[in-house]
Amino acid sequence: MIYVKSTVAGLLAVMLTYLLVIVIGISLLIAANVMSKEQDSVIGFDVVAFGRSLLGMAIVVLAFIAGFFWEYLRVSRAA
Repeated sequence: MIYVKSTVAGLLAVMLTYLLVIVIGISLLIAANVMSKEQDSVIGFDVVAFGRSLLGMAIVVLAFIAGFFWEYLRVSRAA
């Protein structure tokens, strides 16, 4: 049961981290667009392409490992 709870915590950590990355990315793009001197420029953010990139996959793996071990250590100490 410890492994199931830890896996769920890892998956939740991945979802929350990815949501946070999307919010930060969109916020930075809006700020860059507002600060841009050229009003005709368009800046885009492709969530799917970011998820398939090496950086996106590394963030997902690190978030899962952090969430998994955090819950695993918390539950194993309580038992």
